[in-house]
Amino acid sequence: MHNKQQQGFTLIELLVVVSVLAAMATVAVVAVGGYDQRAREELVVTEMKQIASAIYQFKRDTGYFPEQGGLFASTAANTTNVDKADLGFLFIKPRDEGTVASSTPDGDLQSPWNINSNRGWNGPYLSNDSIKRLRIDPPGTVANDSNCELDTGVGSLDIFGINANRKQDSTAIIALGDPFERNRTYTSADSCFVVYKDGFWVGRNAPGQPYLYDTQFVNGNFPQCTSASGCIALLSAGPDGEYEDGNGDDVVRILGVN
Repeated sequence: MHNKQQQGFTLIELLVVVSVLAAMATVAVVAVGGYDQRAREELVVTEMKQIASAIYQFKRDTGYFPEQGGLFASTAANTTNVDKADLGFLFIKPRDEGTVASSTPDGDLQSPWNINSNRGWNGPYLSNDSIKRLRIDPPGTVANDSNCELDTGVGSLDIFGINANRKQDSTAIIALGDPFERNRTYTSADSCFVVYKDGFWVGRNAPGQPYLYDTQFVNGNFPQCTSASGCIALLSAGPDGEYEDGNGDDVVRILGVN
């Protein structure tokens, strides 16, 4: 009779097997992560096209691009990132509040729809849940709001920059978040901003950066936007989440030339 010796794996062989499995797992994670990133890059283009279509419809109805013409009575220029992030005009009729603070929005509706002339605001121009909708609350409504910047990089969106004379039915800024979600940590138990979902505003700690609507976009990389008057553009901060004035990995869609 022959004795059969059962031999197991040696330590070296086990280490080799474990190393191979670990390498395969790493490759799988990297592949999934890369696919997810590509999907977000494709989605941001789709969402920006959708927002652009809504803005064009706004212009067809009113005769003006948002923040231009006589529709918005505020004297504040569309220059800060908070002003640019405010896309409430796509959901809510702008109001002529004059010098009335946004906490008491009792002004007359600006350019309501006129069925005889087929002219005026005839929104909403986007459905509530078509793109991730954010509400950015003004200073004083969130504890420790000095820590509530939406971006810690170039051109931070600080809620202290909110104009007190906005043309909305709410004191809050209504924005649309891009698909490049980033975790944020706040010192307050409250959220600095919330996401509209299923008819409710829900706190969210990992939203994307708000899209910016810039009526004075000037950038040498875009030949039509090099003059002082610039262009009308829609911007995403891109994968790195930092606004870089249309440079770096920012995603830019030109809507018109001033």
